[in-house]
Parts: sequence; C-alpha cells; structure tokens
Amino acid sequence: MAAAHRLAWLVVHGDPVPPVLDHIDHDKLNNRISNLRPATRAENSANSAIRVHNTTGIKGVHFSKKNRSFIATIRANNQQHYLGSFATLEAAAAARREAAERLHGAFVRHE
Repeated sequence: MAAAHRLAWLVVHGDPVPPVLDHIDHDKLNNRISNLRPATRAENSANSAIRVHNTTGIKGVHFSKKNRSFIATIRANNQQHYLGSFATLEAAAAARREAAERLHGAFVRHE
C-alpha cells in the first residue's frame, strides 16, 4: 500500500515520479492527485505530525527543567534553529508558529 500514491501519480502524470510525494491533508490513504504534491525531504518533514514523545503538545517546543522555561526550536535548511527560551508555553508556541510559517510556507504543519 505504501506505493499507491506513487502509482496514482504515475498513471496521471507519467514518468518520472518525483522522489518524494507529500500528502497535503496528512492522510496517507488519500491518494487523490489533488492531495499529492512533489516535495523535498525537508518539505515532507516540515509537514510531519508531532512526535509521540512530545510532552507539551506543541511541535518544536519542550520544557527545560534546568531553566524552568519553554524552549522553542525549528529545523530548516538542514540546521536546528534555537528560537528562544520563554516563560510561558503560549509565548514559545507563538514564536514557533511564526518561524514555521516563515520558513516552511505551504508545507507548514503546527500540530
């Protein structure tokens, strides 16, 4: 089933199939052409879901017990970027959201 989206792309667009196809709505079973777009690995990663071990519920934000603050980070251009240390989860989330929209554009995913 993992190759169904690639087969759908091939039938509609022909060869070559892009190395990475992104599901716009995040549903891997929705292989409609309108839901598929070519992407780089970095763009596809930007559109990934929040990690299961995330304890804050906000992508790119974690709590630092050492500093008693919320740390916001984002990965872009193959580098991890430190966005700052914040007293509140809301402030860290806002900084992460702004950076994600600026750096990831159409491939941004906040949750």
